[in-house]
Amino acid sequence: MLQLILETVFHESLPKITQDLLFKPLGMTRSFYALTSGEENYTSAFHTGYTPCDPPYHIQPELAAAGLWTTPGDLLRVVRAIQSSLNSKNDGFLQAKWAHMMLTEVQESMARGWVAPKGSGSFAHGASNEPGYLCYLIGFANLEHDQAKAAPVTDCGIATAAAYIKNWPEFPTKKILGLVPFTSWVAVDARWEERASKWSKDWEILVGEGGVPMVKFQHLAPMRLYSASVPAKMYPEGSSVDLVVGGLEMMFRLGWEEGKRIVELWQGDISKLEQM
Repeated sequence: MLQLILETVFHESLPKITQDLLFKPLGMTRSFYALTSGEENYTSAFHTGYTPCDPPYHIQPELAAAGLWTTPGDLLRVVRAIQSSLNSKNDGFLQAKWAHMMLTEVQESMARGWVAPKGSGSFAHGASNEPGYLCYLIGFANLEHDQAKAAPVTDCGIATAAAYIKNWPEFPTKKILGLVPFTSWVAVDARWEERASKWSKDWEILVGEGGVPMVKFQHLAPMRLYSASVPAKMYPEGSSVDLVVGGLEMMFRLGWEEGKRIVELWQGDISKLEQM
């Protein structure tokens, strides 16, 4: 719909409009809506790390929604333009008021064109096209101190890990994608022992042999817990302790709610566990 509106207003094709108003002004030299004849500098799509897609790519007729060819560097130029516009004195790529409006939540974490939950300090968008292409872009902006960070990655778990490694703020990956993060190499925060107890919904966090953290569900055998590669959530009482179950898509976030200790169970959705 937006493509039709733009083409009607400007009396030009979407590729021409974006080239003149977006790609060229921002220096996005590797962004376009069709591979030119003889172009070989593009990434082939794979179903897995070993199985290439056949055909290697599709030509998507819905250009605005699914037809863009671009690079991580060019995506960062878009994010940086938005970040600088947020702090501009009407000399940015966008006027500050329009940049703020673009990133203001409208409904259920969605802003205008971006996933930007209120109070998160981040804006993001994911993209995937068959066959085999996947991308996730996230930007941060500290409007008071003009600090900005951004990362385009080809896997959403990598986005979480990158933020964790670089000590970036928490961003709402779970709300956006429902992801359980990778295991971290860092030793488990000793504060986990404060939560060694029985919890609602038949869960129990316990101390295993050698003092390692374990978790148990009903009568099943205890499972080892490891540090999660995800930025901690900040509470008035302190930062969360985030633990993933070895070998399973499951994470336990040890946090607080209204001053009371709780555990969040991440497993396709977030459920709250209360101490018994």
